[in-house]
Amino acid sequence: MKLNIQQTIVLASMVQTLHHIQAVVQLLTMIVVVINMLIEYFMTLKVNQNIREYHLLLKLLLLHRLLHRVNKLKLQMHQYYTDKLQ
Repeated sequence: MKLNIQQTIVLASMVQTLHHIQAVVQLLTMIVVVINMLIEYFMTLKVNQNIREYHLLLKLLLLHRLLHRVNKLKLQMHQYYTDKLQ
């Protein structure tokens, strides 16, 4: 099939348009991938922050319980020695 000059120009223009569309699609795909990576990164940071907060609260709770037990033991010892002295 032989193409005349006008058909060749139209075909070349279509090929160029397809290359531009392909470049735009690749660029948009890359942008979507980067956005997904950023979302994952920030979600991971948020999860890590939540885990750190949870661990901190857990430590505070355990510390509070330990202090409560220590105070209870101190009170028991005080009562024991008070009873011994009487």
